[in-house]
Amino acid sequence: MKSVVVGSAARRAMAGLLAFVATTSVLSGQAFPGYQLAPVSDLGSSGVFAGFAVVEQPIDGKAILLGGITGSGAWSPWVQTWDTDSRQWQYVAPQLPYDWVGNERHNAALASNGKIYLGPGNGPGGWGQHGRIIEVDLATGVAIERGWISGGNIWGVALAPAPASRGGVYLFGGWTGGGVGTIRHYDPVTDQFRVVGSLTAARTVGARVTHPNGNIYLFGGNTGSPSVFRAVEVFEPATETLRAIPNPAAFGFNHGTQGWVGADGAIYVWNPVAPYIGSDSGHVVRLDPVTEAMTDLGLPPLAGASPVSAVGDAAHDRAYFLGMVNPGAVWGVSGTVDPEVWQLAPSNQPPVAVCADVVRPAEATCQVAVTAADVDGGSYDPEGSQLSFDLSPAGPYGLGSHAVQLVAEDALGASDQCTATVDVVDVAPPSIASASASPAVLWPPNHRLVAVDVTSSATDGCSGPATCAITGVTSNEPVGGEPDWQLVDADTVLLRAERSAGGSGRTYDLTLACTDQAGNIATQVATVAVPAGPVVLYANQDSFLRQGAADTNEGGNDALRIQSSGKNRAVVGFDLSDVEPTAVASAHLVLSIADLTDNWGTTGRVVSAHRLLEPWSEGNGWTVGGNDRGTGPGVTWSCATDTDIHNQSANCASSWNGGAFAAATAPGVLHTNGMAGDVTFDVTADLVAGGGSGWLLAKDVEGQAGKVFYVSREGAAATGHPELAPRLVIDYQ
Repeated sequence: MKSVVVGSAARRAMAGLLAFVATTSVLSGQAFPGYQLAPVSDLGSSGVFAGFAVVEQPIDGKAILLGGITGSGAWSPWVQTWDTDSRQWQYVAPQLPYDWVGNERHNAALASNGKIYLGPGNGPGGWGQHGRIIEVDLATGVAIERGWISGGNIWGVALAPAPASRGGVYLFGGWTGGGVGTIRHYDPVTDQFRVVGSLTAARTVGARVTHPNGNIYLFGGNTGSPSVFRAVEVFEPATETLRAIPNPAAFGFNHGTQGWVGADGAIYVWNPVAPYIGSDSGHVVRLDPVTEAMTDLGLPPLAGASPVSAVGDAAHDRAYFLGMVNPGAVWGVSGTVDPEVWQLAPSNQPPVAVCADVVRPAEATCQVAVTAADVDGGSYDPEGSQLSFDLSPAGPYGLGSHAVQLVAEDALGASDQCTATVDVVDVAPPSIASASASPAVLWPPNHRLVAVDVTSSATDGCSGPATCAITGVTSNEPVGGEPDWQLVDADTVLLRAERSAGGSGRTYDLTLACTDQAGNIATQVATVAVPAGPVVLYANQDSFLRQGAADTNEGGNDALRIQSSGKNRAVVGFDLSDVEPTAVASAHLVLSIADLTDNWGTTGRVVSAHRLLEPWSEGNGWTVGGNDRGTGPGVTWSCATDTDIHNQSANCASSWNGGAFAAATAPGVLHTNGMAGDVTFDVTADLVAGGGSGWLLAKDVEGQAGKVFYVSREGAAATGHPELAPRLVIDYQ
């Protein structure tokens, strides 16, 4: 809260008037009903309280104070401004040419050229300081001495602005050891003074008031003569003539008199100086500039306190009194001083506090700071006073709704309050640390729907735990006739293992949305791929069957042999559980030649692949080239599964006699002398038919010569080339 600090002595000096305004109705039928006099500011850090000059009205909302004397008797060369709105003092350029002290407060006037002219005061050269006028330019920050007033060192001159058509200022009266009655015009362009007339009596003028009608009103003065300090005159610049205004009530106006123009256009004159005029002190007199009638408003005396200078602010219905001096202060001598600013204004009405509810997003700390200005919804003061605000509790505020109280206080301490709601909301989405799909690759592309699980990790700093769910699926390929995905639950989706033939592969984008407790949503995408190209399945079992050693097993052999002697036949098997036969476009069985003897005849021999019709067991025997009969079950010429391959007896319920197989569904492959590399068999029809239990490879005419060794899966692993193992290459539709 902004506090107003005022001096205690001046407060005591004004107590009678304040109590009078607050408790009596003397003013109720007169020109000041509902007005109040109250301290509103200190006079500034300079301690100046008297002997300064002021400009008659505020300039841009600021009262101008020039020179002066402090409570310790020091003289001041400073120019200060007092903001009538913010109540703040500020030193401004320029500095006066010398430490200036005057004996009248109307020694300064603002001319039409925007410059302030200050009459002669007291300085190092004594009273009058050479009789020169000072020009003060606030815009450029320059203050200089200008023209010299003839007639000796003169001071106590009242200055008022001349019309813009004439420029410059008028100077009324003064003192040179005695009263001066001359009225002069000063032209800053020529730097010359011109005598335009005389006062009715030589004196220092008590109060000078420049009215918006263009006339200058002069009240009383200091000669010690009642006829003089009761004189009221009006100077009309248009004709540069002076005439008297009747004062039938014989109101007295000494040199401490203050005058200003009120909001009603009337002139108000306050003569609180005592004991110079006895019972005439302490009254406010109203002069109607139209009828020129004067009325005593009857304000009580101020117990000897003296306001040093008055600044009228008719636009805001205010008058300000700068520099209150209590009776103990003696001119130029240290005493008890309260250098303050008092305001005469309509009785203070409290401000009106207007609140506005605010909604603020939480910051990273999950809190937010809110100022009184944020909550202020247009609070105002009926008199236009600047307001200070206080907000309680002060915050910062956490998530949720908070009731806060806004207090609006004016410069005189009156206040009002209202209540607002501050809602702090979490608008930050949660943070998703990770989101991944499993499996991330669908293979083979067999057109089946595959369950894919999405796992994620999400945190939220303000609103607590976040929940995540799959909210959408998109694909880079057109959707077929049947749905390619189905949402199962928050974490699982069924995706079709499919991609366009000849394309670059399919990508599924799974959108994961994580929502915090405040409803903020963050999203992240997990990707699942269905690669392009054929599917390659490697044999999970292989062996060869020997008619001449019908009960031996070659499941562990590093090669698969076919030959005429003894009718050797090769068998290979695959895990076909993931193969969707109806989606197969083509299938080829590929074997790599390890060795081929040159006894295949001049035209070669054909080897064909036959679909096996019974399941069989690979076994681990290796008798050809290895001399290891093996143990446990395994395939032999006699049995699809011989339960004991080591005993070289047929251990099975029924003999399959070299394999139970179907006729070849595609032409076989011609083997010729010198042949090497891969041998490829078309087994598409077999796979579409279900694939059976693998394939058996044999020469079409088994009695013909010709021997070949294909690389077995054991042989491929042993040589470090697993890609040479028997393999099934499948292209899907």
